[in-house]
Amino acid sequence: MAARRQLVEVGGYNRVKEVDDLPPPYRNQFSAQYPRKGRGINQPHEVPHFRKHTTGCMIAIIIAGGDSKLASSLMSAVEGFKGLPDSIGFLLDDDRVPLPLDRHKALLAKVAEFDSLKSLQFPDRPGEIRSGSLRTGVFVMPDNRHAGTFEDILLESGAVAYSAQIQAAGEFVGGFPTDGLNGEDLAAGRRPSGQEKQVIGSVATMLKPGRTLQVSLQDNRWLTGGQ
Repeated sequence: MAARRQLVEVGGYNRVKEVDDLPPPYRNQFSAQYPRKGRGINQPHEVPHFRKHTTGCMIAIIIAGGDSKLASSLMSAVEGFKGLPDSIGFLLDDDRVPLPLDRHKALLAKVAEFDSLKSLQFPDRPGEIRSGSLRTGVFVMPDNRHAGTFEDILLESGAVAYSAQIQAAGEFVGGFPTDGLNGEDLAAGRRPSGQEKQVIGSVATMLKPGRTLQVSLQDNRWLTGGQ
């Protein structure tokens, strides 16, 4: 999420911090009821992260996991906004076996299950943008052609500023001793993109000791490069 914030900041979009600074339709995304119906007090209660450009253009970033939740989150947002925005886009990880085209089709099938979203039309392939009064598109990381995740993009982008550090972290992760570790200790690192996460986490810890990865992504030059 921090990386997405940094990307939109590079594009000139600043975060909106106060509800009163939002146009009235967008304020409907904030409920006075806590926790919301169907949510436990131990679960995250995400609301959109709003960004505003100097031109007045607004972006609402909604975090959701899994195709079903992505579709239902879009439905909730559309109902809250009391109408459709000017454009809708999905940004997906794809660290599973299906290729991006299959992930694209699976997501759109979930979207079509909601009556209020059946009228939406998306491009036939990921990485394309459907023009018109409502622009739509789906981007499947890392490149809309191969299975991968945001970590693939982050390692490539981060290498502009941290090439030596990423290489050293890769050597550290590759040679990390596993003696005495059990299956539970090793499980996360063996998942798809597990080693990539370990490399990024190692560099982030050196840059921001004791802080979360999100802090490093927000404060350091993972996406912006330069000096």
